[in-house]
This record gives sequence, C-alpha cells and structure tokens, in this order.
Amino acid sequence: MMNRRDFLTATSALALSLAALPAVAQTAPGNVLLFRLVSAKDELIFGLPKAQVDALGGTVPVEAVAKEIARAGQLPVWSYAPRRDAQGAGRMMPIQRIVVFAAGVIRIEPYTSDMPVVAPTP
Repeated sequence: MMNRRDFLTATSALALSLAALPAVAQTAPGNVLLFRLVSAKDELIFGLPKAQVDALGGTVPVEAVAKEIARAGQLPVWSYAPRRDAQGAGRMMPIQRIVVFAAGVIRIEPYTSDMPVVAPTP
C-alpha cells in the first residue's frame, strides 16, 4: 500500500500532466453523475458523464464505477468543486481531468449536490 506522500505525489503529477481548464457547458440535470471517493487521508468529488457510467454496465452506477476501477486499476474522471459562474451563481464545476487509481481507495459513494452540475465539454 502506498503511503500518503507517494499517493499525493503520484496523483498530483498525473493531475498536472492531464490538467487543462476545460471549457464547460451547462447541461440538463442528470447528465453527469457525481461520486465521493474516500481514501485513507483524502476525499475527492468526481464526476462522469451518465452515458459513460451506463456503458460500464450494471444497474447501480456507484457499483459499476467501483468495479471498473477495481478491474482496470485506474479510471480517468473529472474532479469537481463548487465554483461561481460568470453571473455569480453557485455551480458544481469540473476543475480538471484526473485519474483515480485503485490503490488507496477505501470507499466510493454517490454524491448529490444542491447546486446545478456543469458537464465538462470534450
């Protein structure tokens, strides 16, 4: 098992190599599914387009995502955080594209935001 420093170093390096502030577009509710990932020392809110989660198979989205991370050992996702849009309204917005590694993941659970969720644009 990785220690916290190695985990943060690896994820930070990968996140920096993949980081690009995405152009975002507001979408209809339900087009992005949010999840909370809990590791030994950290929490992360991430999102995936509903179509991508549906393509993973299964009837329960969180189980499909967890199984894919376990099967592949990693999964590219969008890191999400609350931000204000140009008009000053609060939104859950994609921050950067990151990769979640199976090592160190303790729990993945569905996450519901009371703010509108903005989908990343490819």
